[in-house]
Amino acid sequence: MKDDQTVLEVCNYHGPYPGTFIPTLIAVGQACEERLGLRYHCVFPASMRERPWVRLLGDAAIEYSFLGDRLSAVAKTRSLVGTARHVRARIVRSHFSRWDLQASIAARFSGAATVWHMHSGRGADPPVVASWAKDLVKARTVGRVLCDEVFAVSDEIKRLAEQRGMPAARVQVVLNGIDVARFADLPSRASARAELGLDGEAPVALGFAWSPLTKGADILVEAARPLAEAGRLRVVLVGNPKTLVDAGVSAPWLRVAEPVEDVRSLFAAADVFVSASRDEGFPYAIGEAMAAGLPVISSDIAGPSMYFASDGVTTFASGNAQALRVELQALLGDPSRRRRCEANREFVEKHLGLEAHVARVVDRFEHLLSSRA
Repeated sequence: MKDDQTVLEVCNYHGPYPGTFIPTLIAVGQACEERLGLRYHCVFPASMRERPWVRLLGDAAIEYSFLGDRLSAVAKTRSLVGTARHVRARIVRSHFSRWDLQASIAARFSGAATVWHMHSGRGADPPVVASWAKDLVKARTVGRVLCDEVFAVSDEIKRLAEQRGMPAARVQVVLNGIDVARFADLPSRASARAELGLDGEAPVALGFAWSPLTKGADILVEAARPLAEAGRLRVVLVGNPKTLVDAGVSAPWLRVAEPVEDVRSLFAAADVFVSASRDEGFPYAIGEAMAAGLPVISSDIAGPSMYFASDGVTTFASGNAQALRVELQALLGDPSRRRRCEANREFVEKHLGLEAHVARVVDRFEHLLSSRA
């Protein structure tokens, strides 16, 4: 039976669709009730109130509320303190960095433990470097006093957390979890391609480009250009068409697709997933593509390096379009591509299943509760 005390999740999540994040929250919430006897409450930005994924929370009997986007930092803090006290929070976990400080103060005023969940590291653009400096101050001052534990989604993010000043003993690696079963049954290749307006049988390289520069959209397009112009490859980039055009990423053979609620159709239409990112934390997208049975080509940056242990993942020197082109050509001519697909499915199922992620999170919650007791 649920206690009247709560795990409070403070989520600065702005995704148009649930992705893997929302189902993961739901799974953790159900496990908190079953294993710890605690209720579960999630806070999201008020601008997310009409998102279609909100109904998934209600269907799963997950409590949720919203925090005003235009509130000042002080007002947000007061609101979170009120929520934490109202739900009798025992643990407050914040996601995606921006609300870490407010969540920590809310936890302190309600007597709860604080967890910062680090999903990504620093970026390559100047504004993100400035953000890195602010995070450095945050970790070395407020973090040491108000944060009980940091969940880092990869070894690289753990290293960055420690580099910013968080004590190593407080930083725990909690790998992202992938719902492998969700990708066991994909739409047909023909229907998925028709939905994207793709004709012919040319192989398709799929990439996600929410932020074109960070995600390396220009690198993928440059690498694919001679192959695409020869009719040997099609490229699908998922992102905002205007943002991509403004970033100078365009080509007559390039198909730009808006984000969709169910990414399985995108993976079903593709022959290879390409992550040309200049900077990443530990991206869900690569793991989901692997679970869907796609071979993956990734830039050799540190964030997603755990994926590189799979035989179905190859890498290229980050920022080097010619090196990516070589990998694309090799993959297109590889008769053992099917074996790569199977290797990726097996790797994700073994190392990154959703059940393992949920168990790890709840184990850490249980440890925090017992240590505070």
